[in-house]
Amino acid sequence: MTSTALQDYLSVYGLDLQATLNSTKGRAIISTDYHKRGTVLVTSQPLGTVALPSSRHEICNYCFRKPQTPTSLQRCSQCKSAYFCDMACFKNAWASYHQYVCQSASINNQHLGDNHDQDALDLEMLERVALNCWRYNKRTQNYEQQQQQQRLEQADKGVTVGTDTSIDANDYNVDEEGVDVTMEAFYSLMGHETKQPKHVLQRYTRLAEKALARTYLAGCGLTKEQLVQYLCRFQCNNFGVHDDHLFTIGEGTYPVASLFNHSCRPNAVVMYDGALLSVVAIEPITPDQEVTIAYVDAAHDRSHRQSSLLSKYFFDCRCVRCADDADDNDDDNNDGNIYSQIDTLLGNEASDWDRAEALLQEHRLEDSDSTITIATLRDKILQQVNEWDLLEMTRLYDRKHDSVPDPSKPLTLASYTHYAIQFFAPYLWSSCNLGLSFGNEQSASSVLSSTAASTTSNTTGNTVNGSSLSGTVPPLPSPPSRGLSYFDDPLPQNARPKVSTSYKGIFTHMMESVQSYPLAADGCIPYRLTTLAASTQLLYDEMDLGHWRNAVKLGMYVLIQYCWIYPPYHPILAQHLLLLAKCCWNSIIKSELVGDGKALETSYQRGVRRWIMLSKETLAPVVGKKGEQWRELIELEWIFLREQQLKK
Repeated sequence: MTSTALQDYLSVYGLDLQATLNSTKGRAIISTDYHKRGTVLVTSQPLGTVALPSSRHEICNYCFRKPQTPTSLQRCSQCKSAYFCDMACFKNAWASYHQYVCQSASINNQHLGDNHDQDALDLEMLERVALNCWRYNKRTQNYEQQQQQQRLEQADKGVTVGTDTSIDANDYNVDEEGVDVTMEAFYSLMGHETKQPKHVLQRYTRLAEKALARTYLAGCGLTKEQLVQYLCRFQCNNFGVHDDHLFTIGEGTYPVASLFNHSCRPNAVVMYDGALLSVVAIEPITPDQEVTIAYVDAAHDRSHRQSSLLSKYFFDCRCVRCADDADDNDDDNNDGNIYSQIDTLLGNEASDWDRAEALLQEHRLEDSDSTITIATLRDKILQQVNEWDLLEMTRLYDRKHDSVPDPSKPLTLASYTHYAIQFFAPYLWSSCNLGLSFGNEQSASSVLSSTAASTTSNTTGNTVNGSSLSGTVPPLPSPPSRGLSYFDDPLPQNARPKVSTSYKGIFTHMMESVQSYPLAADGCIPYRLTTLAASTQLLYDEMDLGHWRNAVKLGMYVLIQYCWIYPPYHPILAQHLLLLAKCCWNSIIKSELVGDGKALETSYQRGVRRWIMLSKETLAPVVGKKGEQWRELIELEWIFLREQQLKK
């Protein structure tokens, strides 16, 4: 097979794009090397990016980075709708696309039909992609003309030459994604034009006509049919660009990243450094193993995921989580297909109609096990949370006794959460990373004494909010020389009840165990997706109200549910662990201010320690140590260690 720029680029990263016998996938990215967890498998440059209207004034519209202060962004004086972090980004944007689209930015929002916002975004994306394709086609034509001229000149001299007009590998750096790599990947993407609904094609045709009406695209040589094809490719391959906190801030066309297939239980995730996309391994990947990412959120039920994947990407997912048995899936490493049982455990989520009716508090949510109004479910969750004795449950499920919930009674949120934590945190992580440290390999006093001895100020009142450290936190003079480095939990084989040392063993035991309990008559079943959805909303409501004890309980419960849904090193789990650590710390501070809960404070301190450790373990390899979340985590760890030292 003739080597191409794309194949050479992937091979540098130990990857290979291969055709498959599977009619659903067609082709797949296969690993040719061993990749450890946290490896950047490949980076992908955007062919076009568009900032969402809600984020446009908060981020640089070229590099997609967020400045320390939004007021430092500079707005284009002509279109007054694009923002840039500095003159360098503005010049780069101007050279690549803004000099063209700037003139039309003020009229982009006119006559776009009922679907105004999405039409405006798609039209803007189409213009940027079309400009890049036009420039590339022009460059290719110029190159071929130069080659043809050289052949004619050499033929006049009697020199026999070949007719290959392809760009030689020596003409580009295979270590970097040049334009040839990006365009080769883009032109190979599927747009499924014949499968697109008629009304979608009609909408794309209108947008293509509007794009070609632009003066700067009128003579580009691209046809209306080609632009419709580009829109179809974007529709089937676009990415939502997110920031450090995983909030979506824009959309992007990333041709190389689009080559990776989907799995509802992926071994890699998409992360962003500004507008640059990276595919990062969240599990060790072995040679000949397919690398997969998730196109849809795995927190949805199987029916929702299947419907979304079929309507947008035109395939039936048969991944390890969607398959019915171990032999009926496309994933190489199915691990006995324990993952196929997750959706059975979690049940079905509420439909869009259910949610709409819930606003009127009239519709009754049908569950396979019970009938309960959505409003009532939220009330019952809050009632259980208020009755949840965190101190008593911590003492009961302390990993030192063989404590299990009463098998004759239904699981409550409290019993389910504390029972599952005994097996999940941190043992799901230690089963995936044998290097985790347990016990007093180094004494707590040595860790605390390594903290800056000059720190003497009291930290009472240094509350951490739901997304970042409070502005009342004083500037840190220096980070602790040594932070938390081991879990104070017993080794899994020494815990009571005993915990399996394998991920599959833990999952299998807990699935069988929790489903053996009778179902609650009131319909509040802890492991159901409907309970998770209501509890997640309630968690943020309680945080807004400053009810930190309730927030800790709800955060612990949500963590258990996320452990079912996401792999241990998934960024969403890392983010939630940091949030849980903040809630525990805020609860400690509030208890100190009101002067109660001394015994409970000790439990919270152990919780802060555990969640900080797990957050560090998860954030470091996948999210990295350069973003806002890592700084927030290190600040919280520093404050926690300093407070512990002051109490000695």
